[in-house]
Formats: sequence, C-alpha cells, structure tokens
Amino acid sequence: MEPAINGDLTHNLIAPFDFTLAEMHDMGWFTDADLDGQEDATAIVNGCDTRVPNEFIGNGALLADQTRVSFGRCAATTSGAKNFEKCVDDLAKAAHADGIISGMQSSHVRQCAQAKGNDKGT
Repeated sequence: MEPAINGDLTHNLIAPFDFTLAEMHDMGWFTDADLDGQEDATAIVNGCDTRVPNEFIGNGALLADQTRVSFGRCAATTSGAKNFEKCVDDLAKAAHADGIISGMQSSHVRQCAQAKGNDKGT
C-alpha cells in the first residue's frame, strides 16, 4: 500500500502494474465470471463467452482479466457502439498479431464487442 496518494498511481489491476490478481490465483482464487463455482475455461466478458482460453499471458495476468480490462478501457474511452467496436477490434487484431490469440478467437472477441456495442447504443 502507498503511504500517501501519489499522482503516478494507476487503477490498472493487471500485471505488470499490480500483481494482486496473479497472487490471489496462486493462493487458490480463480476467475468465475459465470458464478458456477468452477474456474472459467474461457474469457467471459459481460456474459459473452469469447471462446478464448483463460490462460496466463506474458505479463503475468490471466487472459480473461486482460480481456475484461480491455473491454472496460474501450467502454470508458469511446462513445457510441461503432467506436466501442472499433476499439475492441483494434485490440483483438493487435493480440492476434502478437500471437496471443488466434484469428478465430479474435473473431469471437469482436462478436462479443458487437453484442456489447449494441447494448451501448449508437
């Protein structure tokens, strides 16, 4: 914990900025977005199954956590469904280009973005 509030603190809870989620997973906590009592096998975002395996990625975070953060970042920084979808599309394409997810998985992430974008409005 910080002894004082500093201007350089971040709200990003994903490694490498914060290792809390990874440490909790090491202690036996797990991602359970659908609340079925089982660790999620795939990344579930806003009730939509992206079909992307929930695995640790290079920065120490689970892919499901990183996906939720990316969706949240796009939701917070865009207005309208099309801009939200474009933001997620760009992130999914970058993850595919970096070899983190496959082309098919990238497509599923974009489908979830379209479903969320439809909820967000135009």
